[in-house]
Amino acid sequence: MGSPQLSRAPQHEQTARLAAACDELEAVLESADLSENGGFADQLVEAVTATHRAYELATEAEGASDRRADEG
Repeated sequence: MGSPQLSRAPQHEQTARLAAACDELEAVLESADLSENGGFADQLVEAVTATHRAYELATEAEGASDRRADEG
């Protein structure tokens, strides 16, 4: 289900795209009327949480990569 373009993109670009996706999902979460559809609300919260975690992991990996480059 992953994007072939994203998997081939440089790590900093992947991190930036994850940040943008997180922002978009959060905007939907904040603006959508979720009172009538609890299932959709739950799925949207899960998507935001998963995307945010992916962003955090990508940021950590990018930082580790930068530290290794500085040490090398």
